[in-house]
Amino acid sequence: MSTKKVQPTEPESLTEVDEYLKVGQVAKTMHCSATSVYRLARTGVIPAFTHAGMVRIPRSGLHAWLKANTTPDAK
Repeated sequence: MSTKKVQPTEPESLTEVDEYLKVGQVAKTMHCSATSVYRLARTGVIPAFTHAGMVRIPRSGLHAWLKANTTPDAK
């Protein structure tokens, strides 16, 4: 297993703390496992940062990534 760490990003202000999601919240939103979310974050596929060993995903970054990587349902 890779030991590559998630690249840290800086929140713009302390008032944005509630705009960051926990891995479990992202997994629920994406209907996948927490392990999958950790892997996506670790490899840089989705935006994420770590603080004190906790991975957080910016809500706006996740929504932008989902929008860019979602295809319309085939009928």
